[in-house]
Amino acid sequence: MRYSYFNIVFLQNDYETKEPFEILNEKGESSVIEYLKQWDYSDMQIGSFDKPWGTSDTVYEKGPYVLSYNEPLGYIGLTRKRKGYDGS
Repeated sequence: MRYSYFNIVFLQNDYETKEPFEILNEKGESSVIEYLKQWDYSDMQIGSFDKPWGTSDTVYEKGPYVLSYNEPLGYIGLTRKRKGYDGS
């Protein structure tokens, strides 16, 4: 199955990632997805068939959401996937 990926939010640097990483470390990946979903304006994203995470990222999927993060490098992102749609 081919998916399109819609970037919801990508945070980097200590200021932006402090709260999401605290939630991640205290409550887990599902909880940080719930926190990051506040930026999901589903009608405002452009899709891509390219996965927006790297090989060194930790990736966690829950429903249509894909959480990717790399705490040592200081970034975290949330993506929504959708079957076979490119958003154009």
